[in-house]
This record gives sequence, structure tokens and C-alpha cells, in this order.
Amino acid sequence: MTKQVISLHQQIEQLAINKQLPERARQRLGHFQHYTLRPHALARHQQRGISYQQISLALLFGKQEHASQKDAPTACTYYFDHASLFSLEKWLGDAYADFADHLGIFVILDTASKEVITCAHRQRRIRRH
Repeated sequence: MTKQVISLHQQIEQLAINKQLPERARQRLGHFQHYTLRPHALARHQQRGISYQQISLALLFGKQEHASQKDAPTACTYYFDHASLFSLEKWLGDAYADFADHLGIFVILDTASKEVITCAHRQRRIRRH
């Protein structure tokens, strides 16, 4: 299986929202212009029905927490908390209704290589360290 490169700009343009992104999302967009799905993440995104737009929105708007794994010191988890959902709803406007039921996901990203390690639906709260 090969890696797949995704452009955040293209995913955001497909939403056709004519509003300017919030400051934090603009900063992340500048940092993560492209990201790559590792073969494992590609398989999981397909199996779990998580779209590229959902992954992109999690990376742009989601809360970021550093993972405390010894084997992945540069990994971060991105997920939607109340503040990020509010920011996303404000930006998407009426289009938020299309995504509201599908935002209970998390994405684990290797920030050094900008590769998505995996993505999944949240079944329980994200544990904080």
C-alpha cells in the first residue's frame, strides 16, 4: 500500500465557504499545507468511513494534545472539543449541519513528518495526561 498526499487547501476549497478562516486555523493551514496518510491511516479512514474533509477539519480546528507515547514523541492527537466545535460551527454556518453528526473523530498526526498515523471515531473521552 502506498502513502497518499492530501492538500488541506483543496479540502477547504471544496467546502465553498466564503469566509476567512479563524486565526488558529490559518496558522495551521500555513504549517500543514499538505499531509500524508500512512498506509495504516489510509486503511482505517476507508474502513471507518472518515472523509478527507473530516480529517482536514480536525487538523485545522481540532484541539491539539501531544501524545505521551515513548515510541512516538512527535505525535499529536487532534479532536473536537466544545471550543473547537463552536469555532467550526461559526465558520461553516449553515453547512455545519452536514458535518455535525460526523465530527466525533480523532486524528493522530506525526508532526515531524506531517503524516497521519491513524484516525478513528471517539468512543469515549480523550484522556489527558
